[in-house]
Amino acid sequence: MTIPEFSTEFDVLFNNITSNQAPGLNEYEKSVFLTKAQSQLVNEYFNTRTDGFGGGFDGSQKRQYDFSSLICVAELSDYNDASYIKLDKRSRVFLFPSDYFLAVNESISDGVFQYVITPLSYGEYQRLMLKPYNFPVKRGVWRLNTSIKENVEGGEVISTQPIVEIIGKFQKTEQEGESVPTEHITYNLRYIKTLSPIVLDDLSNYGTDLTIRGVTQETPCQLPEETHQEILERAVTLAKIAWQGGTATQAAAQQRNDN
Repeated sequence: MTIPEFSTEFDVLFNNITSNQAPGLNEYEKSVFLTKAQSQLVNEYFNTRTDGFGGGFDGSQKRQYDFSSLICVAELSDYNDASYIKLDKRSRVFLFPSDYFLAVNESISDGVFQYVITPLSYGEYQRLMLKPYNFPVKRGVWRLNTSIKENVEGGEVISTQPIVEIIGKFQKTEQEGESVPTEHITYNLRYIKTLSPIVLDDLSNYGTDLTIRGVTQETPCQLPEETHQEILERAVTLAKIAWQGGTATQAAAQQRNDN
């Protein structure tokens, strides 16, 4: 669905659902509702509590296709910054890409063995630290999301990157049969990138300070065409709820004034 189609169909559905009683929305307002609808759709796809049984990226072939255009691949290297204080002194530190949203598949290799990564919450990490053997299983490592690195340019933050710590025993087996600590490891990450907002027009036309998630230029929907109608209908529903809420508030205020 093109940007003009999003705008025109939004108007048609919104006028129908409100019986032409609601005031029209400009391109900025429609962009806000479309972006919110897109975010809700994506978040529900990965939340089994709202999506039900079989949720997540691998829940169906349609879902895999919906997100195929957003899959990126990165090879990460150790993050060496003396100012960074590790949560766990045994860990190796890595920077995730600035557009990272959700991991699809990730693994670490030392050139000989490949290690399976298990993400941990802080609660799980504390519980495991209380055990006598507080290391991952063989050929397994733990991942902790610990901090955020801010990338600054001209005094302004232009992007942020998640910092993760990887905890595990990386032992490279040499030909003589001895195991020695591995100095260099490779982190392969396949992930879903953060979605750009849906912006129907140049927002400078509606105010000098208007942005949607930092974006001001006209930006089409990045998800496949098959998801556009669902996003559009959800955005119109959100706009209707907002209009009805505003109408109810105005009526209550008027009633207070009359009394």
